[in-house]
Parts: sequence; structure tokens; C-alpha cells
Amino acid sequence: LSYRKAKDAKGYVRSRQSREDWIVHENSHEPLIDQDTYERYQDRIRRTPKVADTHVLSNPLASLLFCAKCGKTMRRQKTYGRPHNTLLCKTRSCDTKGARFEVVEERVLSELRTHADSLVSAHRGRRKRKTDGSMVELAQQHVKACESEIAEIQTQRNRLHDLLERGIYDEETYLERSRVLGTRADEASASVERALQELEQATKQMERQHQTLPTILHVLNAYPRVETAAEKNELLRLIVDRIEYRRDADWNDPDHFEIDIFLRF
Repeated sequence: LSYRKAKDAKGYVRSRQSREDWIVHENSHEPLIDQDTYERYQDRIRRTPKVADTHVLSNPLASLLFCAKCGKTMRRQKTYGRPHNTLLCKTRSCDTKGARFEVVEERVLSELRTHADSLVSAHRGRRKRKTDGSMVELAQQHVKACESEIAEIQTQRNRLHDLLERGIYDEETYLERSRVLGTRADEASASVERALQELEQATKQMERQHQTLPTILHVLNAYPRVETAAEKNELLRLIVDRIEYRRDADWNDPDHFEIDIFLRF
């Protein structure tokens, strides 16, 4: 219970209690949905820009930019008679200092350009060294080597049976050799599983590398051409999962702030 009733001259009034006086009963009712579904839905709500039906989105960084201290989304505040709008943290008790919104927006784009340039340089370096796809090729070779080892072990097992039937090996020798081959077969099977996982990871990484750069370049090229904040927000969502903003209370330079960009790739 988070509310209480108190009597005054007009009757009973309902007021909110302090948090330490709350009476909380965890899981007192059977849930309609499981906890995982609830958490995923809450995450989806946090990532969706909150715009009233009568308004249009005015913040291109809506639901992408978060305060690094309190974790809440940052908001864009319209200023009149000034060249820049203001970026502020929504939490009243948070001491994160705001900044000029357009400066933060440009910093985000600059960081994305830097990341794109590094991807271009890395791609050119791989082409020059002819190492494109080398991780996938190495993983494929590892899988083939493990499969060849398993085939060889099976061949040795067949020979072992033949030697037993011909009387060259006694039963004790046969059992000991069979045990050794069984251990090798188990180790080889485990190596195949690991090699297949490495191949899958290497393939996905190569696919991400091939997709990441064109998508980032598309966003950077299209961003200055679109007119509305909603269109810009939609473009950024193609590549950006989350941006964390930090500006401590003692950072007096108005352009002294830090951002960390987490991409979707």
C-alpha cells in the first residue's frame, strides 16, 4: 500500500505515504504474462519515441539518447531567441548537466563518420593483404580436419575388429585399444562441435562486416537530405541501438561532454 487516508475538516483525504512506509507484497497475484514477456515489452516501450497524437516528433535522437548516470532518456528542450536548443536529463535528482542539442547531434554524426572511416580502412587493408573471408576459410579448414580425424578413427576401429577376429589381438588388448579409440572419438566429436560454432561465428561476423559499412554510409549520406526529425530518427535507428550521454556537474566547458554509441550490428 502506498497511500493512506487521513481525516480533516472536510472528511477523509487520500495522500501518498513515504516510500519506507509502503507495504509491498511481491507476486501476490498470479501473473497474466510471464516475467520475460513483461521485460521485453517494457524494453520495447522504452525504445519507442513518446509523441502525443497532436504533435510531430521534433527530436531526431528520441529514445536513442540516454543519460549515462540515471539511465533515463534525454529530452530536447526548445529554446526561443537562441541559435541552439537544449539537451536535458529528465530526472530531477540527476546532476548530469545539459548541453546544446545541435552540438550533441553533430557529435553523434561525427562519431559515426569516424567509425565508417575505420571500417573503410580495415576493408582496404584486408583487400590489400587478400585476407577477406580468411577467418571463415580457417574455420572451414578446422571443420574438415576434425571430420577427417573422425573418419580415420572409424577406420582404425574397423581394423581393430579385424585383428581381433584374426586372433592377432587378444580380448584384453582389443578392449584397451577400443577404449583409447573411443576417447579419441569423443574428443574429435567435441572438436567438430567447437569448429562448427567457430565457423558459424566467423560467417556471421563476415556478413555483419559486409552489411555494416554500406548501411552506415547510407544513413550518413541521407541524414542531411531528409527534412523531418522523424525521418532522421528512423535513419539512425537502422544502425544505432543506444547512445549514452555524460556531462558531470563540474564540467564547465559547454561543449565538454562524452557520448558512447552502441550500434545494432
